[in-house]
Amino acid sequence: MGSANPTPIWEPYLLVANNRLIVYYSDERDKANHDQKIVHQTSTNGVNWGPVVEDVAMADRALRPGMPVVTRMANGQYLMVFEMVGQSNTPNNYKISATPESWNAASGGTTIDYGGSPFVFTLPNGRLAYNSYGSGDIRINTGNGAGAWTPVRTTMPRGYSRMLQYVRGTGRVLILSVEGFWVDARNSVYYGDVELGNSAGAYYKLIYRRSGKAMDVYQANLQDGAQPVQWADNGRCPSRPVERHRRPRPAVATRPGVLTHP
Repeated sequence: MGSANPTPIWEPYLLVANNRLIVYYSDERDKANHDQKIVHQTSTNGVNWGPVVEDVAMADRALRPGMPVVTRMANGQYLMVFEMVGQSNTPNNYKISATPESWNAASGGTTIDYGGSPFVFTLPNGRLAYNSYGSGDIRINTGNGAGAWTPVRTTMPRGYSRMLQYVRGTGRVLILSVEGFWVDARNSVYYGDVELGNSAGAYYKLIYRRSGKAMDVYQANLQDGAQPVQWADNGRCPSRPVERHRRPRPAVATRPGVLTHP
């Protein structure tokens, strides 16, 4: 029986940008300076890889930034989310860069929420959809990373690894959630989907009979008790539809990529 590798690399995330394949990952090989840091390498052929470049490497050696995920935003800039193990409640932070290969490694970024295991991607309408182990909610950002990350409730359980994937055929967002490696039982993978404003099919406007104007929600606010407003009808759907959810169903991973119901 072998022993654990004391200097592993793990938690990879792949991104294609500027005709290059970029792999971001957590790196524990620099123990003299960092217990763990986030780095990346690039390749033009998937075989030969460039040098290791630091993306998040904190001055406090004990901090362990990890689990990086990167998305290209609607404005052409890139946003990276990552966890910061070693700080209270495990903050989930983000950083923004004009290029996916330069991240100001000494910066710890800005906190979105807590709990670790963050994931983010960009919706077709330009909004950012985000979740983490801290909650079963999905958070929506409408400002290319600036401003509020508004929680939207889902029926899905939180997960140590919870991926979000836009499905072109339906316009809905698939959620895959797994409990965690520490569970003293067979892990289950749960899946469900959620409506975040891009579903195929009909959309409807509400027109006030007296004014002839369209109903909207002020500043596209997704929170409970948001202020309704009315505007002149410009021929487009003025607001996002109400979020709709399907009940999650458990599945068991029998081999990578294959889910079977118990």
